[in-house]
Amino acid sequence: MLKKVRRLFGRSRPKSAQSDIALVPSEAQATASASSGLPAEDFVLPFEIRPLQDADASALRQLFRQSVRQIASKHYEADAIEAWAATADNDDFISRLHQGLTLVATLHGAHAGFAQLYPANHIEMLYLSPDASGLGIASLLYQYLEDEARMAGSRTLTTASSLAAKRFFESMGFQVSEEETVLRGGVAIKRMRMQKVLSES
Repeated sequence: MLKKVRRLFGRSRPKSAQSDIALVPSEAQATASASSGLPAEDFVLPFEIRPLQDADASALRQLFRQSVRQIASKHYEADAIEAWAATADNDDFISRLHQGLTLVATLHGAHAGFAQLYPANHIEMLYLSPDASGLGIASLLYQYLEDEARMAGSRTLTTASSLAAKRFFESMGFQVSEEETVLRGGVAIKRMRMQKVLSES
């Protein structure tokens, strides 16, 4: 899926954590837009990836709740889902997203997902809107963060994956190192500690 999306849309590298990050049209798209009579600079992609902005706060809280309630609902009991989703209302939810590098994906202008690298060797969060699943956006968000981790010199990349995200991280090359249980609102939630080796040396 990632190769397919790259082939269709292309991918620009982030200049820095503070720089704007956007997907750029591939050569094939530029040709297609030209043949349709539209100037190449007028070609507008359906989605983009950019750094977190202050104005994203409300939308990301809502996206987080929707993602947990719909995508994770097949793997957890209702009380665990609601306790987990409620953490979006915590006072420190947005301030935590400002740690490290957090990227936001938008689809036709609407928030489609977000992912966080913090510290430089750990995927702290990766959440996708249910409406954006299956489009390869999660893979693109992840790949940007892996690239950042590599540039920072990280030799391994870790994450604490939910049961719902386990298969995705395995497809990205992660392996389970251990199972653990965390408490959210006094409710126990099972998750997986996972790791990917970026460099053997």
